[in-house]
Amino acid sequence: MATPRQKVGMVEAREMVVASSQAAAPQSEPAFANPENLKLGPTAAPNLEPDDSNKFKQGRQKIFRLIAGVPDYRELFEQIVKVAEGFVEFDWANLFIYSPGREYSRLVCGYGPPIEYPSRWFPVGAYYGWLDQPKTWMEDLEQDIRNGPAPEMAQRPDLKISIDAGTRALIAVPVREGGEIKGGLCLLSKKKGLYSAEARQTMERLMLDQAMVAVLRAIERDENFFITGLVKKIAEAKDLRDLARTVVDELARFYDFDNTEIWKVNALRRRFEILAQALRVKDGTRTPEDSTLPLDKGILGLTYRRGNHVILDNPKGDSEEARRYLPFAPEIQSELCIPICLLGRVLWILNVEDRRTCAFTPLELATLQRVITEMQVTLDRMFQRDFLNQVLDMFPYAVVVVQQDGNVLRCNEHALHMFERDTISSGDNLTLYRSNNALEIRTRNEVPTETGVAGRCSPQDRKGQKWEGNLRTDIQVYAA
Repeated sequence: MATPRQKVGMVEAREMVVASSQAAAPQSEPAFANPENLKLGPTAAPNLEPDDSNKFKQGRQKIFRLIAGVPDYRELFEQIVKVAEGFVEFDWANLFIYSPGREYSRLVCGYGPPIEYPSRWFPVGAYYGWLDQPKTWMEDLEQDIRNGPAPEMAQRPDLKISIDAGTRALIAVPVREGGEIKGGLCLLSKKKGLYSAEARQTMERLMLDQAMVAVLRAIERDENFFITGLVKKIAEAKDLRDLARTVVDELARFYDFDNTEIWKVNALRRRFEILAQALRVKDGTRTPEDSTLPLDKGILGLTYRRGNHVILDNPKGDSEEARRYLPFAPEIQSELCIPICLLGRVLWILNVEDRRTCAFTPLELATLQRVITEMQVTLDRMFQRDFLNQVLDMFPYAVVVVQQDGNVLRCNEHALHMFERDTISSGDNLTLYRSNNALEIRTRNEVPTETGVAGRCSPQDRKGQKWEGNLRTDIQVYAA
């Protein structure tokens, strides 16, 4: 039986088949049957031989089967580019996405010898509309950059590292969804002059652009599954420290952030206190468990003052964020802080750090804010519970908090003494403790109405109200 992810993949594979059919000329013959029926991009060229057309058809069918049957997006991408290797030559294949607004791009999948780039997100600059044009290849990467609209990009560390690794030529196709360019598939080679309009046409005929849409959807599904699981773990947290530890551990594991922390705001002592940390790199700098920081210092202090998120792209820049940055860990180059609020006040701050520059954009911010929204709900519940427990412990009378059906939620020590119990078991009902009419439960209109020892509550006053009595001992019962 197919898993939910595989079922979605089957639907996406069918969508690609439909898209291929819609690209055909308006006649009964399928698009795959005749290459002349294929609607290609602006670089489309000449008719192909029948056996060549059959080769492309088989390649597309392999890709369709992969989309329908491979749920993991990393494996799916790798298998698709292996199919592409039979049609176009390359040494590396990268799938990248754009940030909202297309100011930055980031690699989300890669194939080939690993290249360690110093940036997580790459500034797009003058190449904002490069994928919108018909020619999306560079025959000589370094020379084309120097002769292009932004020759200063040739000095960027990322490009230098790529060239030092052997990259000499590249070609890309845009990945569109809903008519909007979301990113692109880029093939890179160690050979100059390898790519041309023919290579672009080959990638289009394989429908690699649409196959990459399926990969991006698989990435999105994977993240949604992660968020759903994390929300469940957040709701099951035992206490505040367990909640903080769960969040930083899970965020660091899934997103592979170098350092993830939650800092507590101690307004009374005017300082931040480390609450939880997850360090993903072995040579990273660990924050001591007793670390503190004044409320007006560093990126944390800037976040607290603004009451809003703060993103540091590069500590060596001239921004206010760079000037406020405190180099506690010398390897860190990017930082993102998001306040976690309760009742309108900043309670905690989530701090995420990375040793690469330009590591965080509104995409990461939006995802982390989804997590924080769920955290704030749980924090509110925990604080209400802790506050209620403190009130119960201080109250001089026996107090029992029950549900409308009489099930006991909690009670204080005075009530336990009256019930002659050490503890109250989950699901215990007040009816279990009736003795000599000391406690009476009556129903009215088939809805339980709790009463105290000698007091009674009307239906309209039942929720949130209290009943008092003084037959053998005073007891106050609260309906939750």
